[in-house]
Amino acid sequence: MILTLEKLKTEYANQGMNLTLDFKNRLKDQTLMYDIDLVKVTGQVQFLQSRYVHFDLTIETTLTLPCAITLKPVIYPLSFKIEEDVSETSDAEYRIIEDKIHLGDIVWGAIIPMIPMQVYAEDAPRDQFEEEPKINEVFAQLKDHFDKK
Repeated sequence: MILTLEKLKTEYANQGMNLTLDFKNRLKDQTLMYDIDLVKVTGQVQFLQSRYVHFDLTIETTLTLPCAITLKPVIYPLSFKIEEDVSETSDAEYRIIEDKIHLGDIVWGAIIPMIPMQVYAEDAPRDQFEEEPKINEVFAQLKDHFDKK
């Protein structure tokens, strides 16, 4: 979703944001998740300067992720807050280009690092692939040495 600075000033700066974004079209370019529900974005927008915008947002959605062992779908609810500054300078991660801010990129960029590395289905045999802890022989000899004293 691309928002103009004018729309941000007139609609969202006074009453806050309450939007729903659809990212299903981005699923084809990644392998981290099977599915993503509509993303609810709520929060506040502040203009710190005329071309410097601060977002304070809450992001909520439900992801369908692959089980780390069985690859079965696992439902994973996701809810978190972000703060993001957007300006025309190169210091900002997201920039204002032609008086427009790409809110979809900001939200998607916040969701991706929140995806857990591993999730497990309830019936996944977690202990099946765990190795028994191995003791390094050098350290095993040291253990005996300190036990004697």
